[in-house]
Amino acid sequence: MLCYLLPDVYIEFPNVALGNVQLLHLVVSTVDSLQLQDLICQILQGHLKMLKKDSLFSLLSASLNWETFEQYCLWQLIFAHDFPIENVLPILPKLQFHDHAEALTCILLMLKKEKPTQELLKQLLARQNIDGDHFVVAALRYWCREYEEQLGDLLATFLCTRYPATSPNKRKRSNARNNQISSFPTGEQVLGHLDQLRQHCISASELQLYQLEGMQKALQQAQAASSDSLRKSYGDLFALAEVSDEQEQPQLQSITSKRHVQASLSTLSNKGGFRRAVSNIKDRASLKRAPPREKNTESSDQSSEDEEVVKPKQAKRRKKVNAVGSDSD
Repeated sequence: MLCYLLPDVYIEFPNVALGNVQLLHLVVSTVDSLQLQDLICQILQGHLKMLKKDSLFSLLSASLNWETFEQYCLWQLIFAHDFPIENVLPILPKLQFHDHAEALTCILLMLKKEKPTQELLKQLLARQNIDGDHFVVAALRYWCREYEEQLGDLLATFLCTRYPATSPNKRKRSNARNNQISSFPTGEQVLGHLDQLRQHCISASELQLYQLEGMQKALQQAQAASSDSLRKSYGDLFALAEVSDEQEQPQLQSITSKRHVQASLSTLSNKGGFRRAVSNIKDRASLKRAPPREKNTESSDQSSEDEEVVKPKQAKRRKKVNAVGSDSD
């Protein structure tokens, strides 16, 4: 009977009924799934309004002690009213991962429909980094798949804001600027969430966020400005920037050597020395080669050698001489 009277109650007494914590608790503790569906249909048609933005924070704070089904019914009504995520995020610092699973689950589903912005990340990174709390990691991992470059730029901005590059000639910032920075999460909180995100990366492809140019500079800047204890605590995180530097050094050396050769060749060509250098190289190569021998000289040499060969003389035959004093009778 109460569910049938609700539209009239909220229409006739809006000042008392809208956002009333006791009335809403009475509704969600007595409705079933079919009655909740009927209420949501009336809200979507514009016939019923049960919540308002001004009292949403107090309502969510009071609902943390309700039963699980009652909390999920309340969140269904919040979704039906189509409140923006900014009206829900102020309750986030009060939520504990193991104690307020209903509220954190619903907020996580709302974050899934949003793009990463500076305001959203400021609320997420301000949460304490506790072991077993996967709320921030789940949101960051999902955004990495859809908006990796945008998320990397925002995270790099948070790091550079907390670990600025100091310069002796740099003037001190104004108090307004310092107050704006104080509203950001601390540098250790940002490093803690980034390190927790790194630990949940299984493959090398999931670490592409840390290989972005902005993230590399931010990690190097944070490492240079951090204390020894922070460098030791987040050594594996800072090592991602060091590995990238080692991989880039041989590439830079090869690029510089190629540029040096190209520059020297261009200077030679501009001054006319390139042609002279090429001609000198050709002359040296021709001198090293043996001069070709002509065919005529080879044939003449062979004939002269043949003439010099002496044929052996044949031995003369001796004539028979008759013996002296022989009687020829």
